[in-house]
Amino acid sequence: MYSGYAYKVAMDIGRRIAKSFRVVREYDHLFDHWPCRLRMNKYSFTCGVQLHANPGFLTILLQVEIVGGLEVVDDKSGEFVAVDPRPGTLLVNVGDAAKAWSNRSFCNLKHRVQCKEASIRVSIALCLL
Repeated sequence: MYSGYAYKVAMDIGRRIAKSFRVVREYDHLFDHWPCRLRMNKYSFTCGVQLHANPGFLTILLQVEIVGGLEVVDDKSGEFVAVDPRPGTLLVNVGDAAKAWSNRSFCNLKHRVQCKEASIRVSIALCLL
């Protein structure tokens, strides 16, 4: 059930992005059947996730456990900034493909997950490839 709703949100965001850049006249159908991947992550907070940027178009992230640990790199200072989870919200992150497609108008942030406390962190990511 969640995957269906997340897919609809991803398609809606993609269509709005296409419309804002006037990519094609048929932006309503541009994202039809666009491949997606649903990934459920469970981190035991022994090592976290190394610094990376998402290669796809966009990622919608649901942080199930309100543990924290997600950090993004501030492009200007190079410092890591914590992205605290907020109950009832989704985090949308554009990837390399959206950055290229927008001619660098969108920024794909490098991010990592750090071990902040001895707890399990669960997240569900829908990646629009």
